[in-house]
Amino acid sequence: MKKIKLFLIIFLLFPIYLFSQTKNNTFVLETDNVEHHKLKPYIYIFEDSDNKLTITQVIEHYQENDFVKLDTINKKLNSKSAYWGRVEIVSSLVDDTYWFVNFIAASSLRLNYLESYVFNKKSKQLDNSIFGFSRPASELSNTKRRDFFELKLPKQDTVVVYLKINNITNWNPTFEVELSKKTYLLQKKNTRNLIKLFYEGMLWIFILYNLLTFVISKDRIYLYYSLYFFGSALYTLFINKYLIFSILSESPNLETIFWLLSIGPGTIFYFMFMRRFVDTRKIISRKWNYVINIYIYTKITIIIIEFLLLGLTYNIPVINTITVYSNIAEFFLAIVFMVRLSFTRTKLAYYFIAGSLSLWIGFVVATVMFMMGNPYNSYVGEFGVAGELLIFSLGLGYRIRKNEKDKQDAQKGLIKQLKHNEELQTKVNRELEQKVRERTSEINSQKNKLEVQRDKIVVQNKNISGKNKILEIQKNEIEAKNQFLKQKQEEILIQNEILNQHKEEITAQNEELENQRNVAYKQKQKITDSIFYAQRIQHAILPSQEKMKKIFNNYFVLYMPRDIVSGDFLWAKQIDNLKIIAVADCTGHGVPGALVSMLSIAILNELIQKKSELKTDIILNKMREQIKLSFNQHDATAITKDGLDIALAIIDSENKKIQFSGAYNSLFLVRKTSPIAVKDIKIVNYKGDRQPVSVYIKERPFTSKEIRIKKDDSIYFTTDGYTDQFGSENRKYLLTRLKSLLIDVNEKPMEVQKIILHETHKKWKTKKEQLDDILVVGLKIT
Repeated sequence: MKKIKLFLIIFLLFPIYLFSQTKNNTFVLETDNVEHHKLKPYIYIFEDSDNKLTITQVIEHYQENDFVKLDTINKKLNSKSAYWGRVEIVSSLVDDTYWFVNFIAASSLRLNYLESYVFNKKSKQLDNSIFGFSRPASELSNTKRRDFFELKLPKQDTVVVYLKINNITNWNPTFEVELSKKTYLLQKKNTRNLIKLFYEGMLWIFILYNLLTFVISKDRIYLYYSLYFFGSALYTLFINKYLIFSILSESPNLETIFWLLSIGPGTIFYFMFMRRFVDTRKIISRKWNYVINIYIYTKITIIIIEFLLLGLTYNIPVINTITVYSNIAEFFLAIVFMVRLSFTRTKLAYYFIAGSLSLWIGFVVATVMFMMGNPYNSYVGEFGVAGELLIFSLGLGYRIRKNEKDKQDAQKGLIKQLKHNEELQTKVNRELEQKVRERTSEINSQKNKLEVQRDKIVVQNKNISGKNKILEIQKNEIEAKNQFLKQKQEEILIQNEILNQHKEEITAQNEELENQRNVAYKQKQKITDSIFYAQRIQHAILPSQEKMKKIFNNYFVLYMPRDIVSGDFLWAKQIDNLKIIAVADCTGHGVPGALVSMLSIAILNELIQKKSELKTDIILNKMREQIKLSFNQHDATAITKDGLDIALAIIDSENKKIQFSGAYNSLFLVRKTSPIAVKDIKIVNYKGDRQPVSVYIKERPFTSKEIRIKKDDSIYFTTDGYTDQFGSENRKYLLTRLKSLLIDVNEKPMEVQKIILHETHKKWKTKKEQLDDILVVGLKIT
């Protein structure tokens, strides 16, 4: 009876065993409660380099085990080849079900030519679908389906699906495939289309409204505003595939022309709109307006190059890379202009900065999501555009009100000036009338006298009239010259007086500058002397070579302060058979960092005196409380948040173990795993807690790790100064390079390792300045 029970148990468990052996290679649909499933982990692929294989030949290649599981491929697929994918789907449901198999991609340009073949377990073909975004609608199996096809899953049965993808845009093929319920996918697409259509309609309403405003007002700012957002509207048509499903259904490859038109000229009109919106000719210097003109001509050149590449090579990734880098350059140019405009302190400039920030934040996030292949990148970009549209519209409204107020103020000033002129005219007329009456009376009196004398001088007048005319002319010329010379003399006297005054001011300024220079030199000398004295104090506190040699025997210390004194420090102590070492990086560098380091060393010395508490996590917890108490850091809102990052280890040489705790800093253990193989070396990174030894928003108790060690193990500690150093290519050295270097030098003596680390740093840094204090410590377990 027992044998029969044993046989039944084996018989029932055998199918479960078989299923467990194949579940990683076959997708099993056990329930229809889940609305979509990822098929990528179950796909096997085969490269068709010539794009000439038929489905029959592809099946033969699979039978010959030429397919490779997609998850095992670590590199990108060849952009020049077609690829076949195969996935086997088992339905455990009690009814036939209908699903959609859809491709996921960040852009329609990544899914050019797609095909699917569906077979049952007996290799009988059940379905064949032709789709993709580069095929004319007349070639499609269903004109409304370009990135998915319908799949029937028979109950309690198996289907085999072959998928083919071939890109002509030089994008690398990807098999991001999902199995989705029909209702789920259709509802998702309908919801997405509803949101996109609302957004598209809003853009076109704004564009038409501002075009009409331009026609009525003749103000070109509304034309630039409309053309700028026309690019956004055109890009929405492209990204949502409305063009492919409508006017370009038979010529889908022409969609890339609209793509370039949507992402190219828009920024040109953005800067032209900016120039008129904030009136850059008035509020910033002429050289900034020259920069805008240079950018516009450069951008036009880039657009022409992109269209030439599109027509000659159709290499979309290259064009997209040019666009991304040019957009990055435009982003930094816009940032520069926004910073410059912020100095003008005008309200229109603030409106423009706020709208631009909304756009560029959305653009940067959307671009990063696009480069990562995230299909939802367009939502973020459209949200940024909508925010910019709203803020710019508010700014245009404010501009209209401001212009109207300026006109009203100008009219009031003109009316006031006219009234003042009228009063002056009335006063002048009265004075002229009075003078005319007085002059008329004088003339009448003189007229009588002249009539008496006239007869006497008629003869004389005839003789001297000619001479009088000549003398009169000469007299007028002499008077004019005298007046001119007198005016010039006065101007020369004024200029001489001004020059003498300037000369006295310059002399006084030179004397003041000389005095200030002497005072500054003396102050600098005093400060430098004080810092050098602080350096001697700091070196006296740090462990000497004799002390380190006595405790650790085989070690090296690479200590390179950025300034005279350092914020990085090394601390070591031996209590009985326990060797304690700390490598820390205090907040800042120079004098502030050195002050924090000396306080930290004092706290460590105080805490280590209590031998019963020699646990690294307890030491760091108590050290944090001492630091917070010393700097009055009551909570995360404290004014000063000074503290330190630290790696603290207690080495028990007798029991061959290390107790380690860290605040951001790590402990690196390098071990030769094979006594025979030369390069069989591994490095283990024991990371510290992600919090500093100071006040912090999310404070939690420090943790401790126990590490088993062996003879000839190497232990390394480092602050972030070595890995954060920029090199000749403006890149950081980074932790990965340091770990690789530690593996390479592990077999060499410790002093030689120090020299190699130092020379490597100098070679990497080239002529750049050292950015931070550097401290690297290595120990060899003996």
